[in-house]
Amino acid sequence: MIVTDPNRLYEFCDLYERGDLDSDTKFALMLVILVSLDDGGRDGEIAGDTGSVARIEELLRADFVLHFHTVRHWALLGESDLKETFPITPMMQRMWDDGFREEYRQWL
Repeated sequence: MIVTDPNRLYEFCDLYERGDLDSDTKFALMLVILVSLDDGGRDGEIAGDTGSVARIEELLRADFVLHFHTVRHWALLGESDLKETFPITPMMQRMWDDGFREEYRQWL
C-alpha cells in the first residue's frame, strides 16, 4: 500500500496541525509528509510550491525535538555533493542549522 503522495501535502499538513495527535502519530505522519515532499521533488511536482515547503518547515520547527533524528537523517550532514542527496536535503540542512541547540548534542 502506498501512503505517500505529493499531491496530498496540504491534507497531510492539515491532519498534522489538528492538535489531537499523539507524538507517535505525529512522528509517523511527518515521515509520510517528508517522503511525499521528497517524491514530489524528484518528479518536479513541488518545484515552485513554496507554500507547502514553508508550512512543513513551520511544523518541523514547532516539533523539532520530536523530529530531531528525522531532520538529521534527511540533512545528510557532511555530504557536500548535492548530486548524492535527497531533493529535500537542502531544506533539512536549513532546519538542522536553525533548530539545533547545544543541549541536543547528547542525542548524537
